[in-house]
Amino acid sequence: MEYLSLIFSLVSILILYKLKNENIIPFSLIVIFGSLGILFISNLINKYSLTSDQEFNSSIVSNARYYEYWETWVEETCTRQVPCGQTCTTSNGSTSCTTNYCTETYDCSYCDHNNDYYEAIDEINNSYSIDKIEYDFLRKKWGSDIKFVELNRKINHYGGCGVDGNAYQINWDKNIHKTETYNWIKNFTNRTRLNKSAFNYNLTISDSEAVSMGLYKYPKIKNDYKQEYLLGFDKIKHKYNNATVDSIESSFKYLNGSLGVNNKVHVFVLLFMNKPQDISIKQEIHWEGGNQNEIVVCIGLNNKNNTLKTEWVKSFSWTDNKKTLIDIRENIMELDSIDFFKCNKIIYDAIIKDKYHYKNLDKDFDYLDIDLSDNTIILDFILVFLFNLIALFIGIKIEI
Repeated sequence: MEYLSLIFSLVSILILYKLKNENIIPFSLIVIFGSLGILFISNLINKYSLTSDQEFNSSIVSNARYYEYWETWVEETCTRQVPCGQTCTTSNGSTSCTTNYCTETYDCSYCDHNNDYYEAIDEINNSYSIDKIEYDFLRKKWGSDIKFVELNRKINHYGGCGVDGNAYQINWDKNIHKTETYNWIKNFTNRTRLNKSAFNYNLTISDSEAVSMGLYKYPKIKNDYKQEYLLGFDKIKHKYNNATVDSIESSFKYLNGSLGVNNKVHVFVLLFMNKPQDISIKQEIHWEGGNQNEIVVCIGLNNKNNTLKTEWVKSFSWTDNKKTLIDIRENIMELDSIDFFKCNKIIYDAIIKDKYHYKNLDKDFDYLDIDLSDNTIILDFILVFLFNLIALFIGIKIEI
C-alpha cells in the first residue's frame, strides 16, 4: 500500500517535464530512488520498533554473602609535567619566551578503601547487589547458619592503613518451599508482531480497557530481581495462613527458577474470580500470545460454599507441542477445588514429561511481512509527498 506514494514521484516528473520540456532523466532518477529510499528506511525503522521485544528469565538464588570492609596500601608511582626552564627567540628586536616542561615521577601511593556490601548468587553464578534487610530476610527464610569465608586477601599495611575483611555466607538448603528466585529481562526479536492479524491479535486492548475488563498487566521485576508469578493470588490470600502463603509462593518460584534454567520456560498463573472463560481469550490478545518463552495458565475460580472451585482452565504459549497445554488444562480441571501445590506439580510434570520447547519468534516466523498500521502508511505518504515537493521546487529553480 505504501508504494502507491510513488505516484507523487510520477506527478512531479510530469510537472517538471511540462514546465521545462527538456531532458529530466537525472531528476526522475533522484525522485524515484529518493522516494524508494524513504520507504526502505521507514520499513526498517518500523520492523525494528515492532519486533524489538523482551522476555523474563529466572534462576534460583543459592546463597548470599556479606563482605566486610577492607583496606590495603597500594604502592604506585605517577608522572606529571613540571616547568623546567624557558626557550626564548628574538625576532625584529622583540624577544618571546615559552616555558619548557619536563616529566617528573612522584610517589602517589594511597590507601585503597573498600566498603562492606551484600550480594546474592544464583545457581548459574549470576550475582547481584542486595541490602542488609534482604540478607536478613533470606537468612531467616532459609534458616541458614552463617558460615565464615576466608578470602585470603593480601593486605599491605602502611601507617594506619591496612584492614583485613572476609565474608559471611548463608545457603539455601534446597527446600522447595523456601525458594527465592533471581529474575532478569532478556531482549529478543519477535517477528509475530509484524503481522498481528495473522494470529488474530490485531484487536488492541489498552491498559485502561484491560483494567476495566479485569485483565492483568505484565508483572514488573521489583527490587531489581523479584517478580510475581501467581497473579490474582493476593485477592484470596486471606483464606490461608501466612506459612501456607509463603510456601505456595515459594513453590512457584521453584517452578520458574528450576525450569527457567533447565527448560528455558517462564510460567505465569493468572487467577480469575467469577469470570467467564472468554476473558482468557481477551487476556491472550492483550499479551499478544505471551512472550517467546512463556506458558500462561489462566484459571477461572468460583467461591462456592467458602471453597474455591475450579470452573475452567485455558493455557497459551508459543509452542508446537500443544500436548503440554492440554495436559495442564485437563489435570487441573480434575481438581474439584483448587490446590495450588497440586497445580504447581501438574505444570512442572507436564513441562518435563512432554519435553516442552518454545518456537523461536524470529527464525520460525521469518516469512512474515510487515503489517503496517494506517497511521504509518499515512506518514509514509506525507514524507514521500514532501520529498517530491521539495525536489520539484529545486528542479524548477536550477538546472538538473
